[in-house]
Amino acid sequence: MNQLSPRVVLTIFWCSCLLACSAPSASNEPHEGSSSEPKVYLVLHADPAIDAQLDKRWTKLERFMSELEQRNAELEGSGHHVSIMLTPNWGKLISKSESKQLLVGSWMAAGHEMAFHSHSHTHQFRDGYSNATDFPPDDLSLCDGDAAMGECSLDAGVQAVQKALESAAGGSYDIKFARIGPEGNGGDPPLTDHDNTCKPAASTGPNVADEAGCINAEWTGQVNALVRYSTDDYPGVTEKDTDQASSLLGSSFCNSWGDAEQDIYTLPHAPYETESGRLRVELPVVRDAVKMAGSEHFISVVIHPMSYDDSPGLLYTGNRRERILELLDFLDGEQIQSRTLSEIRDADDSGIDCKDAR
Repeated sequence: MNQLSPRVVLTIFWCSCLLACSAPSASNEPHEGSSSEPKVYLVLHADPAIDAQLDKRWTKLERFMSELEQRNAELEGSGHHVSIMLTPNWGKLISKSESKQLLVGSWMAAGHEMAFHSHSHTHQFRDGYSNATDFPPDDLSLCDGDAAMGECSLDAGVQAVQKALESAAGGSYDIKFARIGPEGNGGDPPLTDHDNTCKPAASTGPNVADEAGCINAEWTGQVNALVRYSTDDYPGVTEKDTDQASSLLGSSFCNSWGDAEQDIYTLPHAPYETESGRLRVELPVVRDAVKMAGSEHFISVVIHPMSYDDSPGLLYTGNRRERILELLDFLDGEQIQSRTLSEIRDADDSGIDCKDAR
């Protein structure tokens, strides 16, 4: 496979046959050449929202991408590339606006990637969260669509995003990566505002609560793995490990999803400190991880468009936009430029055989 240029991929985001994260053997000195640089990628999770809140988040995404392009214009090389994971309502929003389609098309032309993201039955807005027909504990009225017409299904969600991207691209567009989640309202104690039990239609197994099994079975069975690859939490990393730089030295792995005939190729990610999420990592940890990592390591963090704001958030008390810019400044100082999920996958020479679920 082709090797990456001497740049790091930054993805804004955060098993049975996985490749374990190994402890670092390199020093903490800055990288001097492309042969020692890790694969860094930045993933943006465009979370479900409706009405004014969706419009507000779109405006923040526009600002992020505009300022990223300004940064890229001053860098040597192609600049930072990001993967933007759209939830279904974002697809509907783009489809309604020719100007938004043109803007998304310009992002694609600049080397950025559009991908898919959907929340499960535990999320406040169910805009394409399930193909199951048997969810007695859940209130389908929270779905932004007509449940009776199938508009709350994962199938419909993928189709909404696909339609928008085809309009933006002026033709076909291959969505290669997806993130399905969150898997449940777990925790100690677990949240009680939703019942997490789920039983997909035609399932003969037991109900699954607070785990990915139910959603994954739908994705690969009833949706038939329409998206080739996935991104998921760093395997084996817990909240207790997120202050250790070595916990971010990940690798690609094979993820077993439902009744898929082949395990799905998966890249690891973790939420950035400006985000919510159980595996949040702070900027100093990312800095240390990049400096100690080698070319065999994968490093990724997730951010949300709503966090590109000059204000504190639910969990981060500082200026969230400035914190994100500090991360990009650090990468620029290391002469590392982020790549998309697909660019990372194409440059992956680990030899694992779970390349494509379709």
